[in-house]
Amino acid sequence: MSFDMGIQAYSKRNWIDLSLLAIVFTIWFGYGIGARALWSPDEGRYAEIPREMAESGDYLTPRLNGVKYFEKPPLVYWLTAGSIKWFGLQEWAFRLWPAILAIISCISVYLLGTVIYNRKSGITAAVVLATSPFYHIMAGALTLDMPLAALVTVSMTTFLIGVRQTRSLHRRLWLMCFYIFIALAVLTKGLIGIVIPGIVIGTWIMILGRWHLLREIHLPGGLLVFIIISAPWHVMVSTANPEFAWFYFVHEHLERYLTTVHQRYKPVWYFAAVLVLGMFPWSAFLPVQMRGALSRLWRDRQQHVDTWYLLLWATLPFIFFSASGSKLAPYILPVFPPLALLIGRTVSRIWDGSIGMPKSASWILLFLGTTGALLFAALPWLAAEKISEIHAGREIVWLAYGLAFAMLIAGSLPILTHRFLENRFQVTQLFASAVLVTVMLSVTLPNLDEDRSVKSLALSIKQDLRPNDEIANYRNYYQDLPVYIEKRITLVRWDGELEFGASVEDTSGWIINESAFYQRWLQPNRMYVFTSNKHQDYLRNFLPGPMCLLGSTNNVVMLVNRECDS
Repeated sequence: MSFDMGIQAYSKRNWIDLSLLAIVFTIWFGYGIGARALWSPDEGRYAEIPREMAESGDYLTPRLNGVKYFEKPPLVYWLTAGSIKWFGLQEWAFRLWPAILAIISCISVYLLGTVIYNRKSGITAAVVLATSPFYHIMAGALTLDMPLAALVTVSMTTFLIGVRQTRSLHRRLWLMCFYIFIALAVLTKGLIGIVIPGIVIGTWIMILGRWHLLREIHLPGGLLVFIIISAPWHVMVSTANPEFAWFYFVHEHLERYLTTVHQRYKPVWYFAAVLVLGMFPWSAFLPVQMRGALSRLWRDRQQHVDTWYLLLWATLPFIFFSASGSKLAPYILPVFPPLALLIGRTVSRIWDGSIGMPKSASWILLFLGTTGALLFAALPWLAAEKISEIHAGREIVWLAYGLAFAMLIAGSLPILTHRFLENRFQVTQLFASAVLVTVMLSVTLPNLDEDRSVKSLALSIKQDLRPNDEIANYRNYYQDLPVYIEKRITLVRWDGELEFGASVEDTSGWIINESAFYQRWLQPNRMYVFTSNKHQDYLRNFLPGPMCLLGSTNNVVMLVNRECDS
């Protein structure tokens, strides 16, 4: 049966799968995305930039707290600004698009798994991806990493489906989708949106010796589509801001990757740890996948072209990011979908009895589960002082014990039950364990709001603010504050990531030194100051006149230049 006929049969047979998966994933990723406050710095930053766009109407030049901010391109800002326009300043509205794109990514994995393997493998792979704890958590966070991972996933899916087409029109349509989505990925997080597909597909073609594909993927027309979508903003923002090109292309791409200029250095094994923990319990199957690949796939690579595609998609970005001088855990998200496809294929074969549960996977799962359980069980003692300072410290202790129990169950049941339970029951255990661990982690997160957000302090004064009141941060920048206050704030002795933007235009009205701060504190207008606990005593000695502590969280105090009410 030709691939085109397979697609036709697929569309008739599996549309119910797509509908049901879309409903299930909407509930899975959508429930609770507004349950916690915006966390600083990342969520505060990526909420404030679109808030300012929606307020000012300037969708060309991104600004953070009124300062030009050229670190990232604007697609997610635009989408989030649209959510603000439609739904207002709601946490769930800010996180809507990462959740939607996570759903699209899982659906894309289902589609690709069904095409290159079978329907059952596609469903299993999609569920493996959705129940990977780190993937689920990042789907509920306002960052650029989940949108990038999702757009890369769709682009890699459409490319592989496209080159398998036997009809020229079908191939052209699928491949044009590929070029569209890599352009959108570039508009999401820069050149990495084309680097990942480029290195994977280029290496895949080279290893298989399929150079003829370069003539069949409609490269000239595709590049034209890519340029039409991705270039206009870059050209217009460069024209409006001559300083943009050097900062964006050199500082934010080359220097970020090649140096530790952003002070995000991590050891070379960092992403391996993120992957093992972030895909638990499914990560227990990773050694099985790699061992099988190394033992047979190179010799018979022409018979395993799809598996090679997935392996390169998983390993090359992993190596690329591991070699970087700048590492953050979410960078590794693009490798989750291909690993979910490889693992999903194995798990589906275990389900239908084609193979047994690999003993090595069971032992690895036992090790990971018991190690994680011990760490979570010890957390209340290892971090007793820190937990005692948290408003919801008692709840966090019980949640730590709950996670310890969940990981112990997930790790131990497969090895304990493999002799007397059928394969399907063991697979069901794994899915239940993945859901349990993911839900426990998600339930934990809102309890950390007091450590990661100033929402409670901001809302406590928002209704009483007058037009001339000034809100200041001293030697810190709590990036969720302007979102909740809905106005630009004054920064005292802090520039950080705003340093470049402040150097190319006059920001002296709201990025000030201590001398200007001293003068403003003495003015008759009210001045609210947010700072860390450790700076409170210094300000009491440094600033003259009245001062009142209005409120505090675990890490932040809020002061005002007024006497406290008796």
